[in-house]
Amino acid sequence: NLHPLSERHIAGVGETGLDETSKSPLDYQKLAFERQVLLARNLNLPLILHCRGYSHFNTMLDCMESILPVPHHV
Repeated sequence: NLHPLSERHIAGVGETGLDETSKSPLDYQKLAFERQVLLARNLNLPLILHCRGYSHFNTMLDCMESILPVPHHV
């Protein structure tokens, strides 16, 4: 339920992203990232990104491109 969030002044969603040095499996990171991207889209909030390691950068961009409308503040 996002209704309580829509009544507060929230500046953005994040910091979120993918981290190749994390001990968390990439699948778990992607799931959490996708949910935060959806939250940013649904609340029309900017997304504050973090990506550690070049190998996950395109994965992160592909996920955002499939979920976010164009344009969306990042």
